Amino acid sequence: MMDGEKAASGAGRGASDQRAADERERTADERERKLGEREREAGLDAKTLDERTLEAIDRARYLLALSAERLNGQEARVERGRAARAREQAQIDRAPAEGARGLAASERDPTVAIGGSGALRRQAQPAIENFTLTKITSPASMRS
Repeated sequence: MMDGEKAASGAGRGASDQRAADERERTADERERKLGEREREAGLDAKTLDERTLEAIDRARYLLALSAERLNGQEARVERGRAARAREQAQIDRAPAEGARGLAASERDPTVAIGGSGALRRQAQPAIENFTLTKITSPASMRS
């Protein structure tokens, strides 16, 4: 083919494509017109394509807002969980440090340990005596 024939052939195809597009447009317009007639017959106001599009956009925005609220709630729960774990970890980290400080303090002052052992001995003596009396006077020990 020569260049002129190609151009003529391309122009012919462009025109046929345009005719097909025009035909599709007419078909879509006819469908919309019939839909509008059916809506009017049913007592419904026909909405334009723009109005339906705007309503769809509003519904999408509403759903997006609900999703954002749900995500914000989930994010807040995650942050609260992180904070709780951080507090627990800080408490766990403090316990050995406090124990070490207590040990260091008791190592420096032996009188504290000595006084504590004396107090424990004084508390244990009546408990041992009560246990011994209970054992001696219990019915099980009398049978033997």
